[in-house]
Amino acid sequence: FLLGEYAVLDGGDAVVAEADRHVEVRLRRSAATAGARIAAPGHCQPFDLTAGATPPPELRFACAAFEIASSRLPAPSSPGCELEIRSGLEAGAGEGAKLGLGGSAAVCAAVVAALHAAAGRDVEGERDEIFAAALTAHHRAQ
Repeated sequence: FLLGEYAVLDGGDAVVAEADRHVEVRLRRSAATAGARIAAPGHCQPFDLTAGATPPPELRFACAAFEIASSRLPAPSSPGCELEIRSGLEAGAGEGAKLGLGGSAAVCAAVVAALHAAAGRDVEGERDEIFAAALTAHHRAQ
């Protein structure tokens, strides 16, 4: 966001531009994990997502995205999974810097897309579904 990054939360306008930064989510199935474990190395300790558990603030968007996407996709055949989130959004910005590049939205979209891919779904062909799930998750976490 170049302008209006928080105004959009109240229905305002914003000016956006593409940035050469990204969020990456790696998902792997794990028989050792009964549910979902979400990790963001360098940001917080890994979190085991269980019903009723409150995620750390750094993972609230990822957890909301996982829950929304999981509710919309068929149940996986293996019992658990581990997600690792790596962000290149703040690279070179200094410790704790907030650049306003839409990191929470990027995390939501990346987690939902990773779960779609893991379910064998066509990520490119289901962009509208991924967007809808990511938007719902973002609003829930806000």
